[in-house]
Amino acid sequence: MAKVRFVFLALLISTISATQFPQQSKATDWAYRFVVWNDTIYIMSEEYVTEVGEEIGQVTSYSDLKPKGGNFSNAYPKGTKYYAIKGVEWGKAIAVQQKDHTYKKAYSDGIYEYKEGKRNIFLPMGIALLLVMIIGTILFGNKVRK
Repeated sequence: MAKVRFVFLALLISTISATQFPQQSKATDWAYRFVVWNDTIYIMSEEYVTEVGEEIGQVTSYSDLKPKGGNFSNAYPKGTKYYAIKGVEWGKAIAVQQKDHTYKKAYSDGIYEYKEGKRNIFLPMGIALLLVMIIGTILFGNKVRK
């Protein structure tokens, strides 16, 4: 009977570990480098801008693994600044400051639709609860029989 208890306990621990500590996903294969500003996605070009206007924002979150909200970028670190381009509407293109203090043009590609994924906790919790009930039944059943 000790072997059965050990097997169920090991199964319980491995199930809880697998559901609560999932594997890290690999990097996303982005189609292009981009920045998000004001709920609009701007695709980076190789075109440099010399006439920049006022600072309009900055990258607030970076990830090459998964999409994020806010002024997100898959290419530039948090804190990278965005600028208006003189003579160009913000909705058409913006300038993104580079490390060497030059500016590259990013063209608007429409609305950035970000939906935060919610982790489904009901399945792992249900499995864990089921295993606890099975183990409890086995342990309690043995005490009643004695």
